[in-house]
Amino acid sequence: LQNYLNVKAEKIQVIYPGIDTQFYPLNFSLEKKTFLLKKYSQEGAPFIFWIGSIEKRKNITGLIKAFKILKEEEKIPHKLILGGAAANNKEELKAIKKLGLEYEVIFLENINDLKLLELYNLADLFIFPSFYEGFGLPVLEAFACGTPVALADSSSLPEVAKDAALYFNPEDTYEIARACAKILKDKSIQEKLRNLGFKRVLDFSWRKSIDKLLVFFNTLL
Repeated sequence: LQNYLNVKAEKIQVIYPGIDTQFYPLNFSLEKKTFLLKKYSQEGAPFIFWIGSIEKRKNITGLIKAFKILKEEEKIPHKLILGGAAANNKEELKAIKKLGLEYEVIFLENINDLKLLELYNLADLFIFPSFYEGFGLPVLEAFACGTPVALADSSSLPEVAKDAALYFNPEDTYEIARACAKILKDKSIQEKLRNLGFKRVLDFSWRKSIDKLLVFFNTLL
């Protein structure tokens, strides 16, 4: 607003959105977890999760290349689940086929609220490698479910997540892979990020948003 519309800083009030209460940690029994893993990831494998629409700015091809590095060099047993995405995106499918990942990358469409909650909770890692985001609500949704997050150090994302995620340069596929491996192979880092995520998400409630909006409206009136 300041750079492009020449709006003075004192006329700008930044008020964050809230995070819906439908996102929270689930306690699965071993039997339930095994059933759900078979349902979502094929063969009951653990998985890395991403959700969104497939666009250039989302850097999905870069994510797929980084996942190939993880499979080859780190020997991880995980699948990569791309949530909300259709398996008809030519660039991504071409990359998957070229890298021999046809049985390792899973596209899940039509994810309802319950499925999304289960996927966040089941994932060993949530990854968001975007070149650009306007905000990044899925990051907060993952935090609220207690899922460790690996995150691009781009646009709005560091402001949203602060110290609750492990960052990487989205232009560097090796750096993406290293960040994922660091989380997946270290339970102490997983626990640290989980706790920081729970703490960070407390700053994003609709109650706080409403209170700030009311104060702002009152100053205008």
